[in-house]
Amino acid sequence: MHLHLHALLLLLNCFMVFSVAAQVSKGRTYTINDGLPSNKIYSIVQDDFGYIWLGTEEGVSRFDGYDFQNYSIGDGLPGNDILAVRKDQMGNIWLTTYNGQLALYRSGKIEAIRLPVPHLQEDRLLAAMDVDSSLWISSRTQSCIFHIKNGKTKRFDSLDGEPFVAPKVYFKRGLGIWISDKQQLLKPFGDSLKRVIRFPIDFTKPSEYGVLTKAIPSRQNGFYLITRKGLFFYNDEDRQVERIWPPDNTFSEDTRWFIGQLSDELFFGLQHHKVYLFNAKGEIQEQYSTESLAVNVYLDTEHNIWISTLASGVKFISYNERQVRRLIPEEVAGSSEVMVLECLEDGTVLAVFSDNTVMRILPDKQLAFGQLDVQPLMKSRPYNRTIYTRDIQQCNQESLYFANDMGLLKIDLDQLNTKLPPASVKVEAPPCPTYLWGALKGILSVKDTLYIASSCGLFEYNVATPGPDSSSIIKRYEQRVTAIASWQGNGFITGTISGALFFNSRWSVDTLLLSGKSITAIAIDEEGNTWLGTASHGLFAINQKFDIRHVLPAGALNKRRINKILVTDSIAWISTSKGIFRLNFSYNGTKLKIGQVATLNSLDGLATDNVNGLLKLKNTLYIATDKGINFIDVNKIEWNHPTPRLTIEQVQINGRDTTLQRNYSLNFGNTILIRFNAISLFSQGDITYKYRLHGHTDTWTTTRQRYVEFPILPVGRYSFEVKASNSHGIWSDPVDLRIEVQPPFWQQPYFFFLCTIAAIVVIGGIFYWRIWHIKKRQIALSNTKKKIAEYKLKALHAQMNPHFVFNALHSIQSYMMKNDPKQAGFYLMKFAQLMRLVLEASIKKEVTIQEEMDTLHLYLELETLRFDGRVEYHLSHNIDKPLDEVTIPTMLIQPFVENAIIHGAAVYRGKSKVSVKFELENDYIICYVENIHNKSIKNKGDLETRRTEYPSRSMQIVRERIDTMKGLNGAELSFKTEELKSQEGIIGFRVTIRMK
Repeated sequence: MHLHLHALLLLLNCFMVFSVAAQVSKGRTYTINDGLPSNKIYSIVQDDFGYIWLGTEEGVSRFDGYDFQNYSIGDGLPGNDILAVRKDQMGNIWLTTYNGQLALYRSGKIEAIRLPVPHLQEDRLLAAMDVDSSLWISSRTQSCIFHIKNGKTKRFDSLDGEPFVAPKVYFKRGLGIWISDKQQLLKPFGDSLKRVIRFPIDFTKPSEYGVLTKAIPSRQNGFYLITRKGLFFYNDEDRQVERIWPPDNTFSEDTRWFIGQLSDELFFGLQHHKVYLFNAKGEIQEQYSTESLAVNVYLDTEHNIWISTLASGVKFISYNERQVRRLIPEEVAGSSEVMVLECLEDGTVLAVFSDNTVMRILPDKQLAFGQLDVQPLMKSRPYNRTIYTRDIQQCNQESLYFANDMGLLKIDLDQLNTKLPPASVKVEAPPCPTYLWGALKGILSVKDTLYIASSCGLFEYNVATPGPDSSSIIKRYEQRVTAIASWQGNGFITGTISGALFFNSRWSVDTLLLSGKSITAIAIDEEGNTWLGTASHGLFAINQKFDIRHVLPAGALNKRRINKILVTDSIAWISTSKGIFRLNFSYNGTKLKIGQVATLNSLDGLATDNVNGLLKLKNTLYIATDKGINFIDVNKIEWNHPTPRLTIEQVQINGRDTTLQRNYSLNFGNTILIRFNAISLFSQGDITYKYRLHGHTDTWTTTRQRYVEFPILPVGRYSFEVKASNSHGIWSDPVDLRIEVQPPFWQQPYFFFLCTIAAIVVIGGIFYWRIWHIKKRQIALSNTKKKIAEYKLKALHAQMNPHFVFNALHSIQSYMMKNDPKQAGFYLMKFAQLMRLVLEASIKKEVTIQEEMDTLHLYLELETLRFDGRVEYHLSHNIDKPLDEVTIPTMLIQPFVENAIIHGAAVYRGKSKVSVKFELENDYIICYVENIHNKSIKNKGDLETRRTEYPSRSMQIVRERIDTMKGLNGAELSFKTEELKSQEGIIGFRVTIRMK
């Protein structure tokens, strides 16, 4: 059964025709709710760092794109009512208060300027600073000008005898300081004035020109004259005055304009709540409305517009927002969603809104609106939600087809193109069961055939032979198809939820690409290459050899769905749910080269970020959004947005501010906090930062915060780098500062040196103490041994003395037994003398040779008496020194002399001769002790027999004593015994004693 549906293209009463609106963008308004100190804003200026300064009735406010920093009397202002904010040629900010006070902001501080002219302190002033840091000041209540330089003031009341009439001082960007009054224009030269021109019109009197408020020099041989009645241009060559604004037909005696200049090409006019931007020809370029009286307009370095008001804060319109136009007034279907835009062969642009409003943009830029009636379609298939038109396709010269969520609608073009307003336009549906079609996603017209992509599959429909049944509908592919486009002339490409299918003319699938990825948009460029947009995987390009290139990953598109791809003139326009992406590309042979990517979104003035479709006609790009249609001139829009102005604002070390510098040297253990700020006014705070600490890590860290803190950095040299991205993803160049963390004292070379010295001292001290302790013990042991040796020596002395005493007493006894008391007494006297010498020597370690010889003399004399004269002795020396200056060990020689007597007179009955001789040889004292017998010894056997018979205990004591003295004080003592021989045999012995 054929299903015939009729829908009327209804007008609300008739077709409505509109002209394209010049500007309906609202911008953004900042008020006290955003941080401003007051909603009454008098003046605006931008400093060299990009900050916006706003003079309000409650102080001055500085805006960085994020926050407002407010200054008042407590911060150094002489008053809170800031009427004028100006920037001088050195970048300083000058503030003028309502009570005529001046203040200056520089180096981060506000300072009140005390003028050397007392009566000017309460005057209302205009001031500007010259390049030599001198001030030019005009009084609003006095017709005079003051020049202040180096504390000296010069007053000008007239020039060439002509008094000034309400002069004004101002700074003209790029042209220096100028002074104008109601009759002439002046220019300072040094500390004097020079007249540039005298106006031929007397602006002091009422006339059609009004009273002159300011004369602005132009770069084109003339001057702009601003009066209370408009803007005029004075041509310096023909001395003619020409009205620029407002046009003559809008001028009236009651009209009062406040006019100013934004740039050499752009001016503004304020009238009540209206703001007009116009060029030097008086042509309106832009117009805006404000909620309260507008008092000033400012153009910043990014070409954004700022409008100050007396009651509603400041209004901000970005440059791109100024360029983006809304196609229709918002009150006329402008808030409805537009899904599709299509250009017909006659140049008419057709758009369908979500409420089924149909709009035509005629070639003469007029707009026509109507309404599609889809109720008949819903009778066969109830649908309780919005019905969207997804695609429009013109088939031959007769019909126009609409693909929507309910099926396919047809409109005859001859009905649509009749002159407005037509009586009616017939709309019909193709004769087919709609349930086979599902929700239509796209249609492709090839001659008399429509290829239809739907949620039920891919269909082929012959429009030339529609029959009463479904024979003209051929179902070819039974999966959900999302998009369709022609390919290589005789084939086509379809997008599905699981990849892209390439069909040839015989309806066989050549290739399946991007398997598993949901394809949402398809476009073919001039080289025949295919561009595929996906739901969540970004943008792909496929050449005719099926080589795939991932052009834009999902991250580059903010992970947004691609709704539409439009490829024209080596530019790919990509509409997404996050705005428009503009991609430049080119081909090097067959190789695709990707260029710069730019974006356009709601911050740029789009009605919303979600862009459903695009259409480009010449330089105009039409944009279908959720809130109507925008259009732009692609040559005027700012695609290469200015990079953010990035600065490092503050560096804190351990919580304390420091003076900003490029290089920092920190002690180990300090915490450093770095604050940075990127100014991108059109981004409105939507700025992303990346930073890294080169030398610690090469990985960039992404953040939205404007500071980073590094606690206790390791020792080393670092380079802190930070860069910023504006709302369109354009990154600034990195800003850096150098940080060097000094080693802690325990890692400093001097510390290692000190530690080494300390270790050496400690180890040396320990070693020295140990040696000292050992030496002390050795000394103590040595002292002990010495004492033992001394005791031993004394004991040896004690042993020697009794031995000699016994022998002497024995001799005395012998004399007494012989009844020779006289001899015994003599002997006893000698013995007493000897004992006295021995006792005196026994308490000494050493005695002189003289003392030793005296002792030996007494001893030998006693022994001679004892042996009845059988012993002869002789004492001598060969020493050239006094004998009482040369010392030898005590009682060292006597035992050898005693031994010589024992082995001489005591053994032999004959006489024996004993001689003792001292010599000095090479610091050695040598003593020779000899005994010579009167009878020779034939063999050694007899000698050993006699030695056994007469053992000598004294020699054993001498040996022990010598060994003790050597160990006690290291004395060099030795002796040797040798035989004295003759021809008959051994006649005696000699003992040689060496001492040092």
